[in-house]
Amino acid sequence: MLTNISFGSTYKVNSKDNDYNEFSKFQQYVLNKVNTNEVKAHLEDNIDDMNGYFRLYNYRMNYTLIAPDYMDSDVETYCMKNGIKFKKYDHDKLMKPELILSRIKKPADNMVLAKVNSQKLEELAKNQNSNIEHCENNYDEYYFEKADYMLKSADEIPAATLYINSDSSSEDVIDYVKNFGAQRLNKNQLFIDFSGDDYCTYFALRDLGMKDIPVYMNKDSFLLANTLGILA
Repeated sequence: MLTNISFGSTYKVNSKDNDYNEFSKFQQYVLNKVNTNEVKAHLEDNIDDMNGYFRLYNYRMNYTLIAPDYMDSDVETYCMKNGIKFKKYDHDKLMKPELILSRIKKPADNMVLAKVNSQKLEELAKNQNSNIEHCENNYDEYYFEKADYMLKSADEIPAATLYINSDSSSEDVIDYVKNFGAQRLNKNQLFIDFSGDDYCTYFALRDLGMKDIPVYMNKDSFLLANTLGILA
């Protein structure tokens, strides 16, 4: 599980700010260190569209190195000796809830970004059809390291996608809840499900102590969530 306090740093090195030799030297450094305990690294490449009309492109590679605090001096000394330009992000700042929330990606055009109260959501899900418990088990067993890297990467973060559906129409459920209250819903009347692989974001943020957690929802799910009183 993730903890509230995280010591260490994230280093970003790209081929735009560094020439071939500088970038290659950093790559070699990373390859020598990546098997060290607590060290994580990721290489990605992308193409920047420099001019949409003439289709001129710029190929760029980016290295992300996540290291414990005792390696800071070693990383920075190596970079300075070899002229490697880098950006550094301290984990104690990077993992603050307000900074994490600022990195959440915008929703797709047909979705909305909202915050759900995790306690109310999970309490509701106990008596309804839901894959939340299954997703949490998968997160604990397979995905917590992926989530830890994601939060410390300093990159944008996808929110979890949450759907709330029913065998009847959302309008009927909303009318029923308004008239009789959410506590009168039948058991297993709703389907409360995370979709896709990004549900690990929900559990990672919850493990950090956040109660009001951002999720993507479609319009019907948002209206149901609002009526059910689980939005923050």
